[in-house]
Amino acid sequence: MAGLSETASVIAVVNMSAKLASLCFQYLVEVKHSKGNIEHLYRKVNDIKNVLEELQRLLDKQDKLQLFTARTLLDPLQRCSQELEGLEAKLKVKLEPS
Repeated sequence: MAGLSETASVIAVVNMSAKLASLCFQYLVEVKHSKGNIEHLYRKVNDIKNVLEELQRLLDKQDKLQLFTARTLLDPLQRCSQELEGLEAKLKVKLEPS
């Protein structure tokens, strides 16, 4: 099934972006002095989420040109997902009670 792995990759990164946005908000509440950095990170993560949701919409159309374009994005999507997972892990450590 063409497009299925691309769709799964996009969904995974969208979900990771949503989790990360939630962690950013939680971190912002708990660590007041980093407000500017966290707000910047939150905006960037939301931008990624919006782009990926649009990509998901295009993949759902199953247009051949769009599917080809989506396939070229798989490696960057996987790298993006890995970076988001790493950031999520770092934020979780910061949010753990000492």
